[in-house]
Amino acid sequence: MNYTSVKQEINKLSQAISKQRREKVTCEQDLQTLYNEKKDSESNFFAAKAKREQQDRKKYTEELLRPLEEKRTALSAELGKLKDKYVEETESLTVDNAMQDSSSKQEILDTVRESADKLKELIISIVGERFYNELESQLSVPGIIEDTEKLEDVIDYFNICEKKTENISKYSGKITRVVNRVQSAIMSPKIGAGTSNTNADAVIAVLVVVLIFLAFKYAFPVYLCGLSVALVLNLMRHYSLFKILLIQKTVRDNVDGIEAVIRQQILENIEQRKQELKTEYDNCVARTNSQMEQVQNDIARVAGSAGDTFKFDDTEIRRQYETGKVQKEIRERNLVAKIARIEKDIAKNQDLLNKQRELLNSALVQMQAQYLDASKIGESYEFDPKFLQNVENDKLDFFTHPKTSCFFIYQEEEDVYDFIKLILLQLRTRLNPFAYVVDIYDPIAMGRDFLRFQPENPQKLVSIGKLFRIFTTEAEFTGVFPEYKEDVDNRRMEIFKEYDNIAEYNKYMLSIESLTETYSFVFALGMDTSLLQNRTFAQIAQNGGDLGVYLHCFVKEDDCIKMGARASQVLEPIPKIYTLDKRGAKPKAKTWLVDLIEEKTEEEKAVKQQKSFVRTPLKKIEPQAQTQPAPQAQLAGTRARTKVRPPVKKSS
Repeated sequence: MNYTSVKQEINKLSQAISKQRREKVTCEQDLQTLYNEKKDSESNFFAAKAKREQQDRKKYTEELLRPLEEKRTALSAELGKLKDKYVEETESLTVDNAMQDSSSKQEILDTVRESADKLKELIISIVGERFYNELESQLSVPGIIEDTEKLEDVIDYFNICEKKTENISKYSGKITRVVNRVQSAIMSPKIGAGTSNTNADAVIAVLVVVLIFLAFKYAFPVYLCGLSVALVLNLMRHYSLFKILLIQKTVRDNVDGIEAVIRQQILENIEQRKQELKTEYDNCVARTNSQMEQVQNDIARVAGSAGDTFKFDDTEIRRQYETGKVQKEIRERNLVAKIARIEKDIAKNQDLLNKQRELLNSALVQMQAQYLDASKIGESYEFDPKFLQNVENDKLDFFTHPKTSCFFIYQEEEDVYDFIKLILLQLRTRLNPFAYVVDIYDPIAMGRDFLRFQPENPQKLVSIGKLFRIFTTEAEFTGVFPEYKEDVDNRRMEIFKEYDNIAEYNKYMLSIESLTETYSFVFALGMDTSLLQNRTFAQIAQNGGDLGVYLHCFVKEDDCIKMGARASQVLEPIPKIYTLDKRGAKPKAKTWLVDLIEEKTEEEKAVKQQKSFVRTPLKKIEPQAQTQPAPQAQLAGTRARTKVRPPVKKSS
């Protein structure tokens, strides 16, 4: 079983064990809860029994008291109705309402006013308004008519007086007209005394004298008797008018007093009615309250005796308790059995997991041996980009080479040396020694850690020496740039004629048993960023990937920060960027580096501003102690003999 399948099986078993343990914990919690429920079940039963008994007792008592409560409610409603009725009737006893009820008397009073006013108009028409006003002012007013029941008699009397007044007005007018005509006849001859006809005047004068003589002798006694009769009639008429005037003045002057008497009588009647209503309401309330008191006494008596007659039946609740108890016991047995089964399954899976971990360790050893066996010399002519860079928590971490030039940002130089040694070791264990070449630029340690990877060349053959070269100075390294450029140009002419990249070319060459093109790995440690701006170096970095020429530039983070705003321009030819630490290489975007440079630049500016007036002492630079490489690096540093394989012959 390989590493991947073993790892999958381990993950599967681990997940199963975790799930089973969670299930076990849940079952144990449920079991503990069940134990607590069983422990409290008896006390809960008695508590529930007491509660149910209290509820049933309350219900029993309510059933007994329901008729009395309904009666009390009815009496309370009756008291409310009595009060509402009393308030309504009391509020309706107002003067306005009473006056409306006494509208007949008010109508009679209005009729009296109208009759008196009419009599006044008739008398004025007979005697004249001036004489009436003068006579009325001289009359004294008799007492007020207090008995309102006599008003109808007054109206009848006014009707009689009205008829009398009309008759007086009618006949007195005739007598007056006769007397006025006689007087006019006697006085008429004087009318024409002023005329200019002297003869006519004389004749008229004679006639007047004759008429006067005849009148005094024959007509005057008759006229005198007529005047006497008229005088008597006028005296009788004026006496009747005087009596009528006196009565109507009495009524007119005292009609307001009569209305006040009526209003006072109404107020007295209202107060009397209110008192009657109050007495009636109090009697009804007292009677109802007495009934209410009797009902209250009955309620208290029934409520007190309900406990003696009540009998509680606990059959149902006891049956529920027994049923629940049996169910809890069944659940307990099931949970105990389930926990035991889960523990058995956990133990079984744990044994399987331990076995799988043993297989995983074996697989890891095999994988490490596959990738990191220093004694193994590779035979393949095809480049496998997958490199083992770390083993952590039983997990293999690989660096997949992008098959292009790369830019690595690091902080610790030790991490760079360990990483390169891992790459070199795995190149040696997989590729034929003549399938690749390695150039290392190491101005820091002068290639000390990589000497063990150089193939043995006792005869100092040039072909063998070019397989693995170490450059310790910048001049040596830049001196081979033209060589790299020539190699790239030759490969371009050879490979790009028919193929897209070196992998396709080598695959075809192997199929025809011909010589393949070598892969060129260039590792530049601690390089100055100015080298990245070398035109030849930039061309190789940008175009060498598809041709099998891979530049690996390792630059410290502080040196990258110093690039500042030039970072984007400097790194433009480099296709891929990585960060490098003890765990290996991790891909990053170019924008990440630009942002990092900006962030660090701002931080440095802030620190400089804070320490602008502070002089910081220089720190003494101590030489770094040589540390032991990681286990993988130790494997990579194992010295091995290089076996030279003769090149594949070209087919004809």
